Amino acid sequence: MKKALFFLILFIILSAMLIWSLNALEIINFKASVVNLLNRIPFVQQYMITKADIEAEKTKNKKFSAEIQQKDDKIASLEGEIEELKKNLKETELALEAEKKRNEKLSSDQETKEEKLNKLTEIYRRMEAPAAASVIQQLDREFAAEVLANLKEEQAAAILQELPEGLAAELSKIIGSE
Repeated sequence: MKKALFFLILFIILSAMLIWSLNALEIINFKASVVNLLNRIPFVQQYMITKADIEAEKTKNKKFSAEIQQKDDKIASLEGEIEELKKNLKETELALEAEKKRNEKLSSDQETKEEKLNKLTEIYRRMEAPAAASVIQQLDREFAAEVLANLKEEQAAAILQELPEGLAAELSKIIGSE
């Protein structure tokens, strides 16, 4: 048994050396022979990959790589647009916040001005018409018209009656246009 096993191993080694030598000398093409033999076996054919299959896969890979590159470029472009939009949004938010603060300040200033005007109007209500008329003559025309507009009609009429006719007409015109 040992002798048979020894001769079998020796036969395999010598056969392999012979095939390798013939293949190296290009007398036979062992690889092509094995491929042809395997191609004749039906269930092995589905697992064999040909050069055409490899080339087709390379073509598909190039196509997919190009698509991936296009999509990566599109993503980069969109990310740039997103960053630009974020920047614009931030600037708009800052401008809106500044406008809001300005409006609040204007509103506060307007309320303060109205409070002062109401206090001043209350002072003129308590004054006699001739005294109020002499003070109103010294005021800015627009401001004097605002004060008169806030007074009751009878009080405003009494003060206007005490003013010179030209000034009374001018103040009446300003009050009428408001």
